[in-house]
Amino acid sequence: MSFSGAPYQTQMRLLAGAPDPTCHKLPAPTRGTIVRFIIKQTTGTLSGFTATLYNAELPCGVSAESFADVGADDALSEDMFQIAPEFVVNAGGNLSQNFGLDYDYASNELAGNGRLATALWLQIRADGTGDKTFEVAYTITPSKQSF
Repeated sequence: MSFSGAPYQTQMRLLAGAPDPTCHKLPAPTRGTIVRFIIKQTTGTLSGFTATLYNAELPCGVSAESFADVGADDALSEDMFQIAPEFVVNAGGNLSQNFGLDYDYASNELAGNGRLATALWLQIRADGTGDKTFEVAYTITPSKQSF
């Protein structure tokens, strides 16, 4: 997947089962700035939810393990991979939130070919029970800066 310097925008539907957290791989440049993020529950029993963006897949999991940084010997906690504060949407009314952001990130996940992954990971923790569908849209300005 190739990303030019133009803003990257996409929309998608994701299925999340409550009450267990679910992890979703989102296409993204290896480094950039997230400038817009929208998440909305569209089906299932309407309830609140929390969404968290990570720059690596492992912390998006549901276990309470510690996670190793790429190439590091020391274990790091999952919040070390978190890109932005958690997105919290409370139950009641329109279960949608449009977050105007300005968060820089760099992928911390190696792809199979030894390059950094072109993805971010979104964890959704929906309140209540049962399957729920979420619509997600986001805009990223790719970074030309080398890290």
